[in-house]
Amino acid sequence: MTAEQLQAFCLAAKLRSLSKAAEALGSSQPAISRQLAALQTSMGRKLYERTPYGIELTPAGEALQPHACAVAQTLSQARQFVNHYQRLQPLHIKLGLSHSLVTSHTLRLLERAETLKERYQAFQLDLIEGYSALLIEQVVQRQIDGALILEPSERPPVPLISQRIGEDSICLLLPKDHPQAKENMISLWAITGETLILPTSLSVVRNRFMAYLERIQFKPKRLIEVSSPLAVKSVVMQGLGVGVSVRNYVDSEVSSGLLKRVDLEATGFTLGILQISHEFDTLEPAKQSALQQLFT
Repeated sequence: MTAEQLQAFCLAAKLRSLSKAAEALGSSQPAISRQLAALQTSMGRKLYERTPYGIELTPAGEALQPHACAVAQTLSQARQFVNHYQRLQPLHIKLGLSHSLVTSHTLRLLERAETLKERYQAFQLDLIEGYSALLIEQVVQRQIDGALILEPSERPPVPLISQRIGEDSICLLLPKDHPQAKENMISLWAITGETLILPTSLSVVRNRFMAYLERIQFKPKRLIEVSSPLAVKSVVMQGLGVGVSVRNYVDSEVSSGLLKRVDLEATGFTLGILQISHEFDTLEPAKQSALQQLFT
């Protein structure tokens, strides 16, 4: 016998309907039926009879109803207290965000943070931008609570759980007046003799792209590594070379006509977007709930 079973019975007894009780609890009728069946089993007697008009309580059910409703009221009050207590507690979430996901995911995370501020009086969300490899290590060390990253070549280490929530793809970034800027898709051989601009060796994008260059034995005229995907955009806008980026990261510059985005005539450039954290049941309940809402 559980408090939830007694609460379900109290509502069903008051409303004389399993479906109405399920609706009031935000559950389903089969789920309520299972709870009441378990309650009757633990009581060792029938508590109600089904009729064409709903349910009718048996004498045992009539006797149990006031006690069940007293438990239901106590359970409701306890939940209200917990919700009020949680609202008064400060909650600080540190969430990592891969450099290349900043433009596509920041707004969504901030919007979800606003809904959490309605539940927690002192809610604070810190977004920490970085490369995926560094963010994974920070989650492992519990320096941050979770992260959204580009999928690395190796799965995140065992202490962490990961879930694929989307994907992006590697593309070339050209100055708007580049000879190939009118194309939507080109072969890498079309830019033989160009300078390629890439982020550092910590970048998933850079490592996936360099593996492709080695596989097809392509040697660019020159490779320049810069500090971040933002620096890649900046260098390309100055006309100093062809950049390597991911599609969603450059949406704004492409839409405004500042840069041209071109896909490659090759496979293997799709990158998964992962959410990572420690197992939720190892986190504080408030952080567990907040992460689930931010990630959903």
